[in-house]
Amino acid sequence: MNLIGLWSSDIFYYDNFEDTIIGFTEEGTGFIAYMRPLYYDIILFKWFLNEDKLITLKGYKNIISCDDELEESEDIDISFENLSIKESTDNNPYGSKIDTIEFSHSIMGDLSKFGLLDKDILSHPIYKDVIHLSTL
Repeated sequence: MNLIGLWSSDIFYYDNFEDTIIGFTEEGTGFIAYMRPLYYDIILFKWFLNEDKLITLKGYKNIISCDDELEESEDIDISFENLSIKESTDNNPYGSKIDTIEFSHSIMGDLSKFGLLDKDILSHPIYKDVIHLSTL
């Protein structure tokens, strides 16, 4: 199972001004970010797979940014434990194949399914924005 990269909940739709992105790094860190123009609501987490290939996400910080300004940053303790992940391929609205992951339970609101946005998480602008906001 290769989760490394950025995964989008809204990649399945034509146009949308909102998205929820989940990102996984090789180092075992990641984030869930609800985004709309000039607004981020981010949960930073650590993740790991157990021997049964079930994933646990342990959230430790919530960051909210509006108009490129840090609004709020607080330590949190939230976890999603022992989730199974189904990997598959779907079509996007333009008919192209897209890799997907689907968690056994929702992890943000009612979201459980995400499509691959980019495998190169470290150089993606969204990841750079998240890292910048986490250091303010």
